[in-house]
Amino acid sequence: MQVYDEANGPTSVCTAAVRKPPGHNGEVTLVSPHLRPLDRGVCENSSLTLAAVSCVDTLRPAFLDGPSFYPSPHGDLNMATQTLDQLTTRANSLQGQYSYAFANKPRATRQLDILDKIIADTREVLTGARTHGQRGQTLVNTLNERLTMYQSERAEIQKAQSRGPAAMEAAILATRANFVFFQYRTHFAGQNRATRDKGLLQDMVTTLTQIRDAYEGLAITYPQSISNEDREVISNNLRMYTNELGEIARAQEMGTPDEQASTLANVANSQFELYRVHFAGKSRLSRRPALINRCVATLEDTKRRMLQLKSGGLTAEYNDKNIAIVTERLDAYMAEQVAIAEQRATTTFDSLVDALATAANSVMEEYASEFAGKNRASRELKKLANLFDQLFEIERQMTDLTQQFDSSTNLKNLLIVQDALMVYSVEYDAIEKAQKAAKS
Repeated sequence: MQVYDEANGPTSVCTAAVRKPPGHNGEVTLVSPHLRPLDRGVCENSSLTLAAVSCVDTLRPAFLDGPSFYPSPHGDLNMATQTLDQLTTRANSLQGQYSYAFANKPRATRQLDILDKIIADTREVLTGARTHGQRGQTLVNTLNERLTMYQSERAEIQKAQSRGPAAMEAAILATRANFVFFQYRTHFAGQNRATRDKGLLQDMVTTLTQIRDAYEGLAITYPQSISNEDREVISNNLRMYTNELGEIARAQEMGTPDEQASTLANVANSQFELYRVHFAGKSRLSRRPALINRCVATLEDTKRRMLQLKSGGLTAEYNDKNIAIVTERLDAYMAEQVAIAEQRATTTFDSLVDALATAANSVMEEYASEFAGKNRASRELKKLANLFDQLFEIERQMTDLTQQFDSSTNLKNLLIVQDALMVYSVEYDAIEKAQKAAKS
């Protein structure tokens, strides 16, 4: 077991081996079901995968308000002069844009101007393909099928959005609930309870409670816009997560003093990893103050319990070393806590929106570098889960801002971030499936 020192790298300590507490199998067997809005965009049955899309739009900085469509990576082209290969590449790029922005996404939240641009550009490619005669017929047929799908999807989006703003709000709430469910799956389902982060699960319970309450409010005012099935799924998962908090707390207090000391070393390491993923080298302004507060509070409790074991008679040298490392990290993290709070207190709204957009772009660029177009069997699921967590932290802050201020820029950015989170969760499933297939 290593307790990590952010300043100097991993610090080796001799800890007792972690053993499952007596009377507990160490596993969470319940896996939360996925809440999916029923009214979602259709996807072409083709070999094109979301992971291969390289034309994803990035967020606009707060001081820019560029076009809302996903731009072509090829610039403005004269389709009549393009080779068949160039036209095929362009057609696949447009299909990639459609897959990213519309396939399996809640229709009530889609932007029709993006789809209109895709339709117009696809028609231009179709015109170019027709100039190649019989050689271009396969592409012509494919483009005609796609145009039919795009136009049908456009009609379905109009129909979904005609139900009013309540339908859009319900779709966003359902989407955000799915984000929480995904985090439970990647951090808790099937894991040893004694090693889990209670603070993270409490955060998830808080977020899901807010979603549940907002959903119930919509159900009272706009009952026709709310799915009772979705309400039940949210409530059931919230109940399960709340119960799981108690189970994790009990698991972490069980065992001999040596076993409890090893459990606490795991808890400390999880917080050091949290700091590495979410804070080290990151812009302070884009960090969520409540997250660093949670990290500090968890380490304070961990140190308190380590000291209790020591005062209770545990004389193991590794526990003394761990106390010293946790104390050192606590000092550093508390200084960071103050610095983040001070920067947040003195910033402007526009600066905060811009900082969140820049941070989101950084995560999305890392996803594009590490996952887009790569062999799924070779990808690291933990890395993708970390990227999801980082982007969800940004999404939570953007959501809070939309509830406090009226900003079209922040709202546009929020929708782009939510789209990216949906893609990451789908890609996680695809990678997991590819890796299982590779092993069989």
